[in-house]
Amino acid sequence: NEKEAYYLSAIGGDLFHRDMETDVETKLLEKVHSYSLTDSHLYVTQIVDEKCVLKARLCSEDDFYEIPLTFEPLQVLAANNELFINQKKPHQVVRYCEGEETPLPIHSVKYQYLNGKIIYSDDKTFKNSSWTVKSYDLDTGAEQVLCEQVFEFGVFEEGFVVFWCRTETGSVWKIFDFETNELKQIYPSA
Repeated sequence: NEKEAYYLSAIGGDLFHRDMETDVETKLLEKVHSYSLTDSHLYVTQIVDEKCVLKARLCSEDDFYEIPLTFEPLQVLAANNELFINQKKPHQVVRYCEGEETPLPIHSVKYQYLNGKIIYSDDKTFKNSSWTVKSYDLDTGAEQVLCEQVFEFGVFEEGFVVFWCRTETGSVWKIFDFETNELKQIYPSA
């Protein structure tokens, strides 16, 4: 929706909603760790009594309700009518659909969804402030290494993943194209 914006003041801070037509800003919740939005729902992980909980609300309503889980969540990502929630410890990503929790073989604090795949920084590879970024196919379970020594990454709907990477002489930007299955350096030019 181009007429609304949601944002956090900080991780563990306040979640705000801004009506872009009227420029009215409203604080929705305090102590929010993460949030994810669909066309119909807003999902948040919120710190309540020193524990993180998963909450949701219909976008058309004001009140949040808690979604019970068997674990303490850290982050939430809504995609393809499912939620992907990582556990506070050990950061394992859990697929949540219609009340059913399915742990995935992914341990990550940074992950995104793209065309039936979870793109994630593998916690098991963390070294020198960087990770190996992999994809996990939700239908087949196939994993693929996309890029190594990554500081940050971003996913584009067109099937591209961009990486800011560590090198022995500094840092570079790379792009992975799922259509060609190729990784190329884009800045500075290779």
